[in-house]
Amino acid sequence: PERYKIYLSYGASNAEYVQTERSDVVFGLSWGSGRMYYNPSHPRFNDVGFNIMNTHELAHWVDYHFVQADRRQGFWDAILNAEKTVTEHYAEFHRFCKENDREGFLSDILSGFCRGVRDFPFGHPAKYWADNPDAQPHETLANLFGLYAFGDEKQIKFLAQNFPEVVREFEAIEL
Repeated sequence: PERYKIYLSYGASNAEYVQTERSDVVFGLSWGSGRMYYNPSHPRFNDVGFNIMNTHELAHWVDYHFVQADRRQGFWDAILNAEKTVTEHYAEFHRFCKENDREGFLSDILSGFCRGVRDFPFGHPAKYWADNPDAQPHETLANLFGLYAFGDEKQIKFLAQNFPEVVREFEAIEL
């Protein structure tokens, strides 16, 4: 987790945080500007907690500035290959998330693998994936980053067992 904490510290010190009243924003990175927007008056702002949301969005900031996950073909391919496994084991994976995924990282990864077609406790709706065709590698990277930063061994092990190619490609990224 130490190398992820270094990126989080650097990102928190250098990212520009901008408070907004926009109703469509809870907490997010603007890919056009690299700014972090947050809306503390949004009804969902406290659903997960600031540390979780901030870690996720800072991981997007790290991706934006240092990684560019959508330009990593091996990572893309591994993610695209994961959809079939999610479909085949949906009930089992959904149950695992309900029992173990308090932060939402794993649910969002699995939701992303199937572009929101399958329902998980956390995740983006199908419209998000349809409107953002390049989002899969970015969301997967941000959520994996969160799991590794928090040292969630149980969920990392689950992913390594069920999606070894995705985990291998993520770990190959120089973070």
